Amino acid sequence: MRLTLALPAGRALAADVDDADEAVGRMLLERLATTATALPAGASTTVDVGWATLRLRAAGQLVTAEEPGYGRDGEHFHPSLARTSRIWSVQQQLIARLNVEPEQVTATQFVHVSAGAMSAAEVVGHRGDDESGPFTGWTVVSATEVLETASFGYYTVRELARQRPAWLAAMILPRSWSFRFSGDTLIDCVSPAGETSEIGLSLPP
Repeated sequence: MRLTLALPAGRALAADVDDADEAVGRMLLERLATTATALPAGASTTVDVGWATLRLRAAGQLVTAEEPGYGRDGEHFHPSLARTSRIWSVQQQLIARLNVEPEQVTATQFVHVSAGAMSAAEVVGHRGDDESGPFTGWTVVSATEVLETASFGYYTVRELARQRPAWLAAMILPRSWSFRFSGDTLIDCVSPAGETSEIGLSLPP
């Protein structure tokens, strides 16, 4: 569906989202409105909204919100907020189901990721208590790796959103929580007390 938000001087901000994610889509438009209002006709700019890096493109009286090609061509943007809204909606479902306070990551923060995890079919993630400044506290590894011999590096949340976007659905969990993904399906989460909650939420590839 096409969502529009009225801007000053007769302009409008628009984006396409899935019907089920209308509420999240409207929230994203509202958070983009100030930047969209100041954007001159014919110009474009990127904006970070939480973990998501979006682009605004102005043509005449219309400003269109665009998202990167998640998991495919992440350097190119497309006139839609469908994937972004879906991930955000799954985050909200997860927080409601587990009844925990969210701790959102931002696009420029870093995640500690093993080399094997980036191509693994199944991964596990854990958020430590050492989150500070540019670091999210998250570490993600392949479920089959031996930690003592694994090779690690740092990825920004923006890079992970483009390469492994499904993981972002669980990175709203607070410190000391863990998650397990199989492909693009969030299988379960583990609380700081060691209690496992079956989740089974899938995101589109």
